[in-house]
Amino acid sequence: MIELRNVQKEYNVGNTAFPALKKINFTMATGEFIAVMGRSGSGKSTFLNIVGCLTTPTAGEYFMAGENIGTMTDDALSLIRSQKIGFIFQQFNLIPNLNLYDNISLPFLYTTHAGHDLHRKTLDVIKRVGLAKKIFNRPHELSGGEMQRAAIARALVNCPELILADEPTGNLDSHNGDLILEIIEDIHDRGGSIILVTHDEKVAARAEKIVALEDGQFL
Repeated sequence: MIELRNVQKEYNVGNTAFPALKKINFTMATGEFIAVMGRSGSGKSTFLNIVGCLTTPTAGEYFMAGENIGTMTDDALSLIRSQKIGFIFQQFNLIPNLNLYDNISLPFLYTTHAGHDLHRKTLDVIKRVGLAKKIFNRPHELSGGEMQRAAIARALVNCPELILADEPTGNLDSHNGDLILEIIEDIHDRGGSIILVTHDEKVAARAEKIVALEDGQFL
């Protein structure tokens, strides 16, 4: 499904180039659930941003479904992000003045789905994460666990090929964290492809494969 070949990423700090990733190689097949573990500063977020087409490598190649991401236009990359990738962030990233339904249906702004299809898909995914009774609530009226479930629903609404989860339980207590991981496992059981970034061994253990990232390199 995806392949990174000798990918490097450097950030310039003044006159110094800081290497965030150092010639990493990574492959993932369709339907896999992979956890990427590493401490703060290990390069986890940079890795996820490259896989999610949010940033480009300084060197190396990234292929998705056989296509070279590095040769694509900005419009083509935007299309991939909106239709092929679902993002679950630690900070939820819900829009405060929109209710739950409108937050979850946001990805449809970048698609050509018919209105009735959009409505059905949105309601289906809201029910799937157990938030049918909260459909008109705004984010400040939801608990942390409910906001993360809403964020998962938003990631799923377009039926993406790949889910990227960045510390999805990091802001939650253990009970809500377990509920979120059960939803993620259900996504995988239904055939979803997932990369979950975490520093927590217990969270990583829910994946079928664990890889460790340290100082910008896979161990």
